[in-house]
Amino acid sequence: MTDTPPTPPVATPRTSGPDAAALDAAVGDLDRQLREQVKRALGVELDGSVTSLAFLDHYLGLARSETRAPILDLLAASAGAYFGELVRREFGGTWVGRAGEPRGYRLLLGAAYLHFTPVALALSAILGREPDDEDVDCGLHLDIRSGSEPDGASDAAFIEERLMAVPPVPEDQFYTLTTRYETIALIVDLLAQRRAQGGSEPHTYTLDDYSHALS
Repeated sequence: MTDTPPTPPVATPRTSGPDAAALDAAVGDLDRQLREQVKRALGVELDGSVTSLAFLDHYLGLARSETRAPILDLLAASAGAYFGELVRREFGGTWVGRAGEPRGYRLLLGAAYLHFTPVALALSAILGREPDDEDVDCGLHLDIRSGSEPDGASDAAFIEERLMAVPPVPEDQFYTLTTRYETIALIVDLLAQRRAQGGSEPHTYTLDDYSHALS
């Protein structure tokens, strides 16, 4: 009797949807723009690593007094693309949205059911607070449907309870992209532990898994 080989992980495309090719190019261009901006301003080459977020947070903090909306939007778009790409490389995932509308670019993670808008998180990092515009979505969205685990709780309810036990982050660090990344990483880890304890096999989430939330 031979062992059944493990199922290879599902490869998710960087972008998806009817505008996928243009969106892919737009995300790549914004990512490169941010790297060039930081190199000119700080003399530092961002390498896409988690530790590079400290330099990015410092750079974004320099713009905290900026009040011109077009400048803030451009900076948030490029920083959001860089941050989203960093997260995507770490945990897998796919961008969706319409090219040319960065505030609507959403990243659907592959390692866990979690989706968010990187440009919105970048804008809050620049401002050091939640944006006043209610249309800017800074949430980390989890599955709100009842789970298949024995407790029946949704992922959203499970994570909310677990995060309440985490020591609070200092106010001046709460909106940084470093803290956002750490929160995402913690959520992915907690959900993986939950799946393993419930006897579920590892799963790579694809666009089909998110279809009900995006419809």
